[in-house]
Amino acid sequence: MYSTFVWLWLHLSVWWLGATGYQSRHIQTPDGSLHYLSLQGEGQLPPVLLLHGLGSQASDLYPVMQQLRPHVRKILAVDLPAHGLTQLSAQSLSLPQLQQNLYAGLDQILAQEPPVLLFGNSLGGLMALNYAQHNPSELAALSLVSPAGAKLSPTSYRELEQIFLHESQ
Repeated sequence: MYSTFVWLWLHLSVWWLGATGYQSRHIQTPDGSLHYLSLQGEGQLPPVLLLHGLGSQASDLYPVMQQLRPHVRKILAVDLPAHGLTQLSAQSLSLPQLQQNLYAGLDQILAQEPPVLLFGNSLGGLMALNYAQHNPSELAALSLVSPAGAKLSPTSYRELEQIFLHESQ
C-alpha cells in the first residue's frame, strides 16, 4: 500500500498529464488492471510504447514523451505491475503471474495499434526484451537502455537477433 504522499503524487501527476492531453486508461488482465497513458503524436514515425524502470511510473517518462511527440504517431506509457496506478500486486502474485498479466495487457493494448517501437529502461528493458520474445509480431523495433538482468542464452539471443536483424545499405 502506498503512503498518503505517494498516492497523492501519483494521482496529481496523472491529473496534470490529463490536463496536457494525455489519457489515463486501465485495461483488465486476468488478475487486475494495467494502467497506461496514451497521447496522439504529431509525427509520422510508428507509435512508441515506453516501459519505465524499477520504482518508477509511466508519468516519470513525461520529458521523454514530450521529446518524442513531434516525431511519432502515438505515445503509450505503461505502469508496470506493482508500480504507479497498475492494480497488480507483487505481494499477492508470483513473478510469472505478474509477467503473464503484463503480457495480457500489452497484447490487448498493441492489438489496437500498428507495430510499435517498444522502449524499455532498466526493469522495463528486461520486460521489453521478454515481451519481444513473447510477441514479436506486435513490434516494429526494440530499444533497451540498461536492461536489468536481461541475460539470454546464445540460442535465445540468435533467435531474437533474427527477428530484428536488418542489413543497412
